[in-house]
Amino acid sequence: TDATVAVFVAVLLFIVPATKPKFRCFSKNDCDAGETEEDKSFFPAPLLNWKIVHKQMPWSIVLLLGGGFALAKGSDASGLSKWLGDQMVPLHAIPPWAIAVVLSFVIA
Repeated sequence: TDATVAVFVAVLLFIVPATKPKFRCFSKNDCDAGETEEDKSFFPAPLLNWKIVHKQMPWSIVLLLGGGFALAKGSDASGLSKWLGDQMVPLHAIPPWAIAVVLSFVIA
């Protein structure tokens, strides 16, 4: 499903390095020339880390989406979706524009 792909890509962002790894240094003397402490690390920093996610992620949206998915799954498993669909069968005779107008007046 789409959720599986989204989770896979999100996990991949925590693994994929932000810069290309440097494999060209085979001896200690070759690597020491002109490199800072940040350049000496064998594994570069990932594209995404937990500090950034925790600071910038809108968790209210995540919880709202998760609650919506759970509600949809629950209504499907309980048969509520099918029952609501069966209750709307008589609306097939009414033109769509009329349903839109009535719903606009009811909601507003």
